Amino acid sequence: MFDNLGENLVRAAKAVLVYGICLAWLTGIIICFTEKSLVGILILIFGSIGAVALAAALSWMGQVLCNQKEMIRLQKETVKVLVGETEPPETDSDEN
Repeated sequence: MFDNLGENLVRAAKAVLVYGICLAWLTGIIICFTEKSLVGILILIFGSIGAVALAAALSWMGQVLCNQKEMIRLQKETVKVLVGETEPPETDSDEN
Protein backbone atom coordinates (compact mmCIF):
# COMPACT_ATOMS: atom_id res chain seq x y z
CA MET A 1 0.00 0.00 0.00
CA PHE A 2 2.77 2.42 0.85
CA ASP A 3 5.12 1.36 -1.94
CA ASN A 4 6.08 4.25 -4.21
CA LEU A 5 4.13 6.71 -2.09
CA GLY A 6 6.24 9.64 -3.28
CA GLU A 7 5.54 8.93 -6.94
CA ASN A 8 1.84 8.51 -6.17
CA LEU A 9 1.73 11.90 -4.43
CA VAL A 10 3.42 13.61 -7.38
CA ARG A 11 0.93 11.96 -9.75
CA ALA A 12 -1.95 13.06 -7.51
CA ALA A 13 -0.58 16.61 -7.48
CA LYS A 14 -0.73 16.74 -11.27
CA ALA A 15 -4.32 15.49 -11.25
CA VAL A 16 -5.33 17.97 -8.53
CA LEU A 17 -3.80 20.80 -10.52
CA VAL A 18 -5.59 19.97 -13.77
CA TYR A 19 -8.95 19.02 -12.31
CA GLY A 20 -8.90 21.74 -9.65
CA ILE A 21 -8.30 24.54 -12.11
CA CYS A 22 -10.89 23.17 -14.55
CA LEU A 23 -13.46 22.78 -11.79
CA ALA A 24 -12.78 26.26 -10.39
CA TRP A 25 -13.18 27.85 -13.82
CA LEU A 26 -16.30 25.88 -14.63
CA THR A 27 -17.94 26.62 -11.28
CA GLY A 28 -16.96 30.27 -11.41
CA ILE A 29 -18.36 30.77 -14.89
CA ILE A 30 -21.60 28.93 -14.08
CA ILE A 31 -22.19 30.96 -10.89
CA CYS A 32 -21.28 34.19 -12.63
CA PHE A 33 -23.84 33.65 -15.41
CA THR A 34 -26.67 31.96 -13.50
CA GLU A 35 -26.78 34.20 -10.46
CA LYS A 36 -25.46 37.37 -12.11
CA SER A 37 -23.07 37.65 -9.20
CA LEU A 38 -19.42 38.55 -8.91
CA VAL A 39 -18.94 35.70 -6.46
CA GLY A 40 -18.28 33.52 -9.50
CA ILE A 41 -15.20 35.59 -10.32
CA LEU A 42 -13.93 35.17 -6.75
CA ILE A 43 -14.46 31.41 -7.00
CA LEU A 44 -12.66 31.42 -10.32
CA ILE A 45 -9.65 33.30 -8.93
CA PHE A 46 -9.34 31.79 -5.46
CA GLY A 47 -10.28 28.29 -6.63
CA SER A 48 -7.44 28.36 -9.15
CA ILE A 49 -5.01 29.69 -6.54
CA GLY A 50 -6.13 27.02 -4.08
CA ALA A 51 -5.66 24.25 -6.65
CA VAL A 52 -2.15 25.46 -7.44
CA ALA A 53 -1.27 25.71 -3.75
CA LEU A 54 -2.61 22.22 -3.00
CA ALA A 55 -0.78 20.75 -6.00
CA ALA A 56 2.45 22.44 -4.92
CA ALA A 57 2.12 21.04 -1.38
CA LEU A 58 1.39 17.51 -2.63
CA SER A 59 4.25 17.65 -5.10
CA TRP A 60 6.62 18.91 -2.41
CA MET A 61 5.66 16.08 -0.05
CA GLY A 62 6.07 13.54 -2.87
CA GLN A 63 9.53 14.85 -3.71
CA VAL A 64 10.56 14.70 -0.05
CA LEU A 65 9.49 11.06 0.13
CA CYS A 66 11.29 10.20 -3.12
CA ASN A 67 14.48 11.88 -1.91
CA GLN A 68 14.22 10.17 1.47
CA LYS A 69 13.88 6.78 -0.20
CA GLU A 70 16.98 7.45 -2.29
CA MET A 71 18.95 8.60 0.77
CA ILE A 72 18.01 5.45 2.68
CA ARG A 73 19.16 3.32 -0.26
CA LEU A 74 22.49 5.15 -0.40
CA GLN A 75 22.98 4.82 3.37
CA LYS A 76 22.37 1.07 3.23
CA GLU A 77 24.85 0.78 0.39
CA THR A 78 27.43 2.79 2.35
CA VAL A 79 26.98 0.62 5.44
CA LYS A 80 27.53 -2.52 3.35
CA VAL A 81 30.76 -1.06 1.96
CA LEU A 82 31.98 -0.03 5.40
CA VAL A 83 31.19 -3.42 6.92
CA GLY A 84 33.03 -5.09 4.08
CA GLU A 85 30.20 -7.06 2.54
CA THR A 86 30.83 -5.60 -0.89
CA GLU A 87 33.67 -3.88 -2.60
CA PRO A 88 33.49 -0.13 -3.12
CA PRO A 89 32.69 0.92 -6.67
CA GLU A 90 35.79 1.23 -8.81
CA THR A 91 36.82 4.63 -10.03
CA ASP A 92 37.94 5.33 -13.55
CA SER A 93 41.29 6.83 -12.68
CA ASP A 94 44.34 6.18 -14.81
CA GLU A 95 47.24 5.07 -12.66
CA ASN A 96 50.47 5.50 -14.66
